[in-house]
Amino acid sequence: MHKVFELTQRKKTQVDGKEDYTELKELLLEHMKKIQQRRRIAMLREFKHVKINVEKVVTMCEYTTTSFCFSIVIAASN
Repeated sequence: MHKVFELTQRKKTQVDGKEDYTELKELLLEHMKKIQQRRRIAMLREFKHVKINVEKVVTMCEYTTTSFCFSIVIAASN
């Protein structure tokens, strides 16, 4: 009788372990997706700032001489 109980308990423990593993795997994947989404949002914000700055430089270059425009671009890249 004790042997049957031991085997039953072992199987139950294995099943519980598999369920725990599956749940942890799902939680990890969900967490990774959230992190990736946050990174994408941050990158989009950064690209938006870069776009705005490039548009400003282009606008300034339209109204200035070529040499002045190049000096602006060089200064901005440093």
